[in-house]
Amino acid sequence: EYGYSQIPVFDGKQAVGSISEKTILRQIISGKDLAQISKLPAEAIMEEPFPQISEEAPLSLISSLLQTYSAVLVFKKGEIIGIITKADLLRIL
Repeated sequence: EYGYSQIPVFDGKQAVGSISEKTILRQIISGKDLAQISKLPAEAIMEEPFPQISEEAPLSLISSLLQTYSAVLVFKKGEIIGIITKADLLRIL
């Protein structure tokens, strides 16, 4: 509905998991419909957390991480300030 394809899952300020389009597709392939999936708690379907980087991380590191992960979380002084996805990287290149 809002166009988000990668969602970090937090417990307080700690990133504990992630939900992506792939996460949802895996649930659909396993036989669940969207109505069932939407009622599940995040912890029931979440995958590993996205990697975390400093706001000053070089583009080369971000690019390297995005070859493996669908997103990276950007932190400043222990607080999340953003998320970078593969689509974001393609927009700036």
